[in-house]
Amino acid sequence: MPGENDAALDGGVLYREHFGESHYSFDHKGVHFIALDNVSRAHPEVGADQLAWMKSDIARFPKTAPIVVFTHRPLFDLKPEWEWFTADGDDVMNALAPFDNVTVLYGHIHRQNFAQHGNARHHAARSLIFAFNDPATNADKKQMPFDKDQPFNGLGIRLVGDNKTANVEITDVELTTQEFGGLSGIQQINKTNEALGRSSANDAD
Repeated sequence: MPGENDAALDGGVLYREHFGESHYSFDHKGVHFIALDNVSRAHPEVGADQLAWMKSDIARFPKTAPIVVFTHRPLFDLKPEWEWFTADGDDVMNALAPFDNVTVLYGHIHRQNFAQHGNARHHAARSLIFAFNDPATNADKKQMPFDKDQPFNGLGIRLVGDNKTANVEITDVELTTQEFGGLSGIQQINKTNEALGRSSANDAD
């Protein structure tokens, strides 16, 4: 799924040439997943055609079906003056409103954030680089200053799992020097999984 740096300048042409369509859906273990493109129209929006596609896509599901939506920008007005919004995000969420269990996973803001609107839970994950200031406490959109004593401050990874209920389990992990030192990225993820009592790639071997 593209970010604005991947698709905004050329309308997503090069992205689609190499990776395929920028919006799509699939089913996995009883959950319906939808990827929406809200970056390639040179404006933070999904657009009428993609919205119509999504409405047709979800029409076949009962209202109890769990739905997970991937999108780059938030689908609500988190901080419009920073482009932390989607112009037609309300239209997307109104189409999803009848469903009992909707989880939206998005990026773009380079920080952890949670919001709930109706039956929909919106989660933003930390970034691996360039953590941004908290929009609730800072007037300007700025990257958090680098702290050599806490080089991973505000940075992290997200673990998404199945907690055997209708809800998707989200765990956000902020990296620390102790956790990260001497480990590669995939080993860091495996270590976190083990700490949470989950199977790691090494366990599977």
